[in-house]
Amino acid sequence: MYEKTYCDRMPRSPGLLTTREAAEAIGINYKTLQRYVREGTVIPTIRLPGGQMRWDLDDLKDQLRGKPRD
Repeated sequence: MYEKTYCDRMPRSPGLLTTREAAEAIGINYKTLQRYVREGTVIPTIRLPGGQMRWDLDDLKDQLRGKPRD
């Protein structure tokens, strides 16, 4: 039987995307987005307890354009 992980059981925040979804939405590979995080180019909206990242698409686009975060 399939046991859901903690992440699968957490309610999904409306409007927040996984790293893969966010990368796809802006037209890059998800590994490139992960590299941008490691390099400090972008900061995820939320980091979950397991280390997974969630993204607000507008915030991500602003960060990539060089706009300061609020």
